[in-house]
Amino acid sequence: MVYRYYETVERAVRYRFGHRLSYTTFAVDALTATLTGIDTATVELAVSNTGVREGKYVVQVYGATTAGAVRRPAQELRAFTKIKLAPSETRIVTVELDRRRCRTRGSDASRSLSIARASGIGP
Repeated sequence: MVYRYYETVERAVRYRFGHRLSYTTFAVDALTATLTGIDTATVELAVSNTGVREGKYVVQVYGATTAGAVRRPAQELRAFTKIKLAPSETRIVTVELDRRRCRTRGSDASRSLSIARASGIGP
């Protein structure tokens, strides 16, 4: 989870949401982001349960914008999905984005999606 205020002012939080509270561990790898059209994009990554117990993992896709007159947080949640993995299971997760999910109030509605970078992998 991104703490919008702390990310925007570049301050660390003491405990991140969930604070890695789980009965298992996960690894995330092979993140790719691809424009699939002028109004659509796909984010794909591999999630592995590296622990000995079954567990659930939430894949979150964040975006940022400098468009519009209103000051926006450094990152905002754009899409998410929750998956359940057995021990040692790996699954390719695909999250679809469209312009509606990336619009912000006060931004130019005619703008199309663009992918600046695909990084920040990690649970």
